[in-house]
Amino acid sequence: MATASADPLAQLRDIHLPPPVSLWPPAPGWWLLAALLLIVAIGLPLWLWLRHRRRHWRWAKAELATIEKTLAAGADVRPLLLALASLLRRRALAAEPASAVAVLQGEAWQGYLCAGRGGLTAEQAGWLATALYLPPAALNQLAIDRPALLKAVRRWLKENGR
Repeated sequence: MATASADPLAQLRDIHLPPPVSLWPPAPGWWLLAALLLIVAIGLPLWLWLRHRRRHWRWAKAELATIEKTLAAGADVRPLLLALASLLRRRALAAEPASAVAVLQGEAWQGYLCAGRGGLTAEQAGWLATALYLPPAALNQLAIDRPALLKAVRRWLKENGR
C-alpha cells in the first residue's frame, strides 16, 4: 500500500490574492459626480450672472415706466430729459466698467449713446447729453418728439445692458 504523506495540508497550494484594485479608470459613480460638479461649477456662475443682468434690466424698465407716468405728459421737457439722461448714465455704469463710462461727457457721451446697439439718433443723444447744461427756455423751444424719445431710450436700455 502506498503511504500517504503524513500531512495532507502540505499538498495544498498557498492562497493567491487578486491584484489590487486600480484607481484608474474610476467607477461610473465617480464619473457622474465629476460631471455634476462640472455642471455646477459652470452653470451656477452663469445663472447668477444672467440673473444679475435681468435684475438690472427690470430695475431700469421699472424706473422708465415711472418716468413715463410722471414726466412724459408735463409741459416742461427739462425734467424728462434730466431723468432720462440720469437713467441712461446709471444703466451704462451698471452694465460696463465704471472707468470706461464715468469719464464720458459731452460729445463723447453723445457718441456712446449713438454707438450702442439700438443706439439713439444723434439728435436724441444730443438732447440727453446737453439737457443739464442748457437753460430751461432753450430746452422748451426744441421740437422733441417725446414718444419717439421714450421708445428709443427703452430700446437702448434693453439692448445695451444685456
